[in-house]
Amino acid sequence: MNSEIMYCEWPNLSARTRFSVKAMYAPGHGPDFFSTPPQHHVYVALDGNTPIAALATERLDDGTDRVIRIRHEAYRNRYVFQGLLSRLLNQLSKETTHETMVLLQVVQDEDQDKLNLFTSHGFEAYHTSFNYVLPLIPYEKASFSDWKLSVVDPSNYATWLRHRNEHALVLSDVFPLTEERLRRFLARNHYCYTLHRAGKAVGIFRAHYNQDYVKIHEIHLFGSDEVAQDAIPFLQRVFCHQLKPSMRLRLTVTSLQPELHYAILKQEMASRQSAFYTMTNILPARATR
Repeated sequence: MNSEIMYCEWPNLSARTRFSVKAMYAPGHGPDFFSTPPQHHVYVALDGNTPIAALATERLDDGTDRVIRIRHEAYRNRYVFQGLLSRLLNQLSKETTHETMVLLQVVQDEDQDKLNLFTSHGFEAYHTSFNYVLPLIPYEKASFSDWKLSVVDPSNYATWLRHRNEHALVLSDVFPLTEERLRRFLARNHYCYTLHRAGKAVGIFRAHYNQDYVKIHEIHLFGSDEVAQDAIPFLQRVFCHQLKPSMRLRLTVTSLQPELHYAILKQEMASRQSAFYTMTNILPARATR
């Protein structure tokens, strides 16, 4: 194999190469090749006209804060992918005028090949995300009279988004949520919620509904451990009354949210499994002359 690493965006590839890159991904996976925002980039390693490795990046610049997320890694040859990743990190380092966080997520599997691959390139495990499945149970508790779950009104999306991003670093997706990404979630029938206790906001999350379950994304609670102890059974109760009792409540919690883990473990949990690692690599600011 005589591979020539080439960095290119999707529009610059030939039609034949585009088709070959798409074929590296399972249906429904991979970057959105037909609607690529300017902050999204696709990098490909080619052996002649044949793609051997590919990945995508998404960038967010907010003042002096810069975050780059690596996604959609695909490769037919591990060593070619390593070369592609090395070249990408080198290019990003040369472009960096502010300290930049590069992050990615690695699904936890048995051989941990990807975890080892990214670790060898300077990435460190930031936190682990866990998937929990809980039954819907109509719990009754005197303190629940102080609780209320509200769907966020569109006029308050900006406030909800600000709270979400203030606490992004403990969530399963530490990448700041932009208005554009939130609109895409809402278009896919996701809903933003706020939890209130005694009239005060004590939690936020995003959720979507499936035929068999309701999935809570990125839940964050404000306040003491007592809030979490009430919040989880309260949510089981609310969704039990709203949905079929046979449905399940699914939620993802990170290793940086111990109070939520403890509250969930006190309930009649159906299952728990490690989902993925979030890994980060901090690129220092390039010295300016």
